[in-house]
Amino acid sequence: MGEITICSIADSAKLHTGFAAVSKQINDGFYEAGFNLYHFGILDWQPDINKELPYPFWPTSPFDPMGKEEVLRFVEQVQPDIVWIMIDPGNLLAYAINLIELNNS
Repeated sequence: MGEITICSIADSAKLHTGFAAVSKQINDGFYEAGFNLYHFGILDWQPDINKELPYPFWPTSPFDPMGKEEVLRFVEQVQPDIVWIMIDPGNLLAYAINLIELNNS
């Protein structure tokens, strides 16, 4: 199963929000199951220099804390088999439109 790559797009698993707690649990499950996991941490612009996470982490920018633009570079670089997104419905449309356009280019 290790050859399947997943991009997880959710509140940073390093933060202390409800979405972050669920993100961490799900990401840990993907990682422990043997998937190649890459995590895009919404609302967190600090690199994982303390290695809090066992999988690669991509922070957002303080100028784009929701990562609506930066997420495209993340997905383009990782080239995942699966994109998993957990975000509130009010912000989901912006991510979906950007990812669909990326997929169609």
